[in-house]
Amino acid sequence: MEIFDYVEIDAAIDDYITDVGADSMYLDRNRLRRVANDVVTKLSFKQNMVHKVGLHFVENYRIDLDENLYSVVQALYKNVEHRDDTIRREKVVEWTKQMYTESGCDVDVTVNCEDCVDRMTNGDNIVVDVDYLFRHNNPQLVYQDRVNRFGGLDNNARPLLGTQNGWRILKPKQHNFAGANQQVGGGKDINKVIGAGVENQGEYWLDYPKMYTNFKKGAVLLSTLEYKADENGYRMIPNLPDVFDAIKWAIEEKEMYRQYRKTQNRQFKQDSNEARQKREIAMGRAREALRLVSMEDWYAFMDNVFMKMYYPSHGNLGAWQEDGYSKWMSRLTRR
Repeated sequence: MEIFDYVEIDAAIDDYITDVGADSMYLDRNRLRRVANDVVTKLSFKQNMVHKVGLHFVENYRIDLDENLYSVVQALYKNVEHRDDTIRREKVVEWTKQMYTESGCDVDVTVNCEDCVDRMTNGDNIVVDVDYLFRHNNPQLVYQDRVNRFGGLDNNARPLLGTQNGWRILKPKQHNFAGANQQVGGGKDINKVIGAGVENQGEYWLDYPKMYTNFKKGAVLLSTLEYKADENGYRMIPNLPDVFDAIKWAIEEKEMYRQYRKTQNRQFKQDSNEARQKREIAMGRAREALRLVSMEDWYAFMDNVFMKMYYPSHGNLGAWQEDGYSKWMSRLTRR
């Protein structure tokens, strides 16, 4: 795509006031901004969006999305489940003492500190992950029948890659029972009704301005495309003459129609119709300019797509050789 400079929406409004000689004192700039914002939204395409990556936290199955969101490119998630089997540190001491009950040994743990009462009361919980300890002590069970898979399996027998660091792909909902736990309750018992494993996969669906997930609490890493916007939330305008013309004639169309409604003067209605035709012509030209692929992007696309794979010969005593590509398009583009 071509690289354009972007300006604030008031630049187009000032351009309209200058061109038509209107008195800015009698114009509602907020109304004009809304008209201009609608035009720029219709002239916004993926090529002109801003790519953002942000960390969001799921609370009660939902996430608040940015008001300038255009689309979700990809999502990763970490599911944070509530654990009811946590124990406090002092209980670990008592559990340790019970290990030596039948051995004839006495275990005496004392705390000689007058200020330790609050610390023992408000101390951190200890989480003992029995599944992890078992996998750690029996790695052959995790990797059995998976000699060609790196990372082994997790608690739910799903492939676990060491490079993911706990993050997994969050998919759009794949079935009509997505979010069943949220709607009907029941926790893990709902799997007995809708089939085991249905709610184990992370899924999401959009209901703007919310994103809903099928897990109650967790973290989501979102890769999104968003509109370029100023500090007031209005769309930024590509600094192209056709875009300015489209906004100018859109404002003129609305203003002339308002005058017609007030006075019933058909001349204003004719002016409004004429402005609409000029607005459509200007928007068509602006779309062509904004969606035009630059020569560099076109060359890169041709070089990457129009390639012919050739397979290595069976020479070299049958040793493995890497597959190759014949980039014949590069000869046409002289790159």
